[in-house]
Amino acid sequence: MKHEKQTRKNVALVTCFLDNYGACLQAYALQSSIINLGYACKILAYIEPSGYRIPHRLLSFFKLMIARILSAVSSRFDYIKDSQERKYIFDRFRKKHLRFYCERRNKVKYFQSISDLASTVRQFDSFVCGSDQIWNPTFYGMNNPVYHLRFASNKNRIAYSPSIGLSSLPEEYQETFNRYVHDFSSLSVREDAGAKIVHDVCGLDIPVVMDPTLLVGSDFWKQLAQTKKFKKPFDRYILCYIFSNTPEISSYIQSVRDRVQLPVVFFNVSTLQYQTDLSYCARRADPVDFLNYIRNAEFILTDSFHGTAFSILFEKEFYVIERHRTDESIVMISRISSVLNRAGLQDRLVDLRQAIPFPQTIDYETVNRCLDSWRNESARFLKNALENESENTI
Repeated sequence: MKHEKQTRKNVALVTCFLDNYGACLQAYALQSSIINLGYACKILAYIEPSGYRIPHRLLSFFKLMIARILSAVSSRFDYIKDSQERKYIFDRFRKKHLRFYCERRNKVKYFQSISDLASTVRQFDSFVCGSDQIWNPTFYGMNNPVYHLRFASNKNRIAYSPSIGLSSLPEEYQETFNRYVHDFSSLSVREDAGAKIVHDVCGLDIPVVMDPTLLVGSDFWKQLAQTKKFKKPFDRYILCYIFSNTPEISSYIQSVRDRVQLPVVFFNVSTLQYQTDLSYCARRADPVDFLNYIRNAEFILTDSFHGTAFSILFEKEFYVIERHRTDESIVMISRISSVLNRAGLQDRLVDLRQAIPFPQTIDYETVNRCLDSWRNESARFLKNALENESENTI
């Protein structure tokens, strides 16, 4: 039995780990969950040819210097400067907390093609693709075969909580998606709409499991948050983690601020600015700072899935608004609705025509009972999938 366990020891993880709080933290959570089950787990650092890249350190340095010079000339370049500095901040977090597959000692191997990834197949016994919107065809270039583990041959292939992010899959993606999905050993998704898509397109009934950030639980994140000292910008504040960039969103936040009579702390994830003498932009916040800003907030307003997840984990008062971006034509609220429904928090979803009903307190004792059952089911799925037990095989 001991020898049999050893043959399944090494796990490769393909996931999103870009310069985004939710992406980095979910990667850390899923890798930690796999390690806690007794497996060695390495992230395969796949860099999309037309998407996210980790730039060469020297090139990044020059870009940062150029951005700083330009921003000194004109405030229009502040967002460029912030983006370059943010890359350094997230890179530090990845180096410290994520375990990547290395070519040689401490040198991360970056993959840019599916054929390149195929070279790792003999070194791992299971391959996991997991969480975030890696199956959203509008985000990652149709049905990206890498995020469907097409390079992993006949190895144990597991989909843990990938998000499609859409309420329905466009017809042009369905045939390929159907073919890819049927080759998994164990299959799950992150939201109810995703499970319905798999049923309708592929004829399969699969479980909806927790996002890894919820799977590991609140104590895991409190412990990480306490690794850094944190100074609150205000004694009490509203935290806005919002990707929307329409003027209506800015007006809505202003109305909430006026009603609650608290200053606003926000992250520079949108080109919109809410800067006044009663606001603070957390420009240089890394993922650990992000956790602390949520932990210490009086109230949270978000249009983010992981903003919602961490609000729940830290038992905060919060509301979710549907995302409105001028550069997005699709609606991606299904992934947030799913977790709100399972937590019994459907009333936390509001639209811009609806005034937030203050005061209204969340009964987290009831919420946690709902989530504990789902957490146990999700943990059991991951454990069985890694052990390749038949109940998870599709």
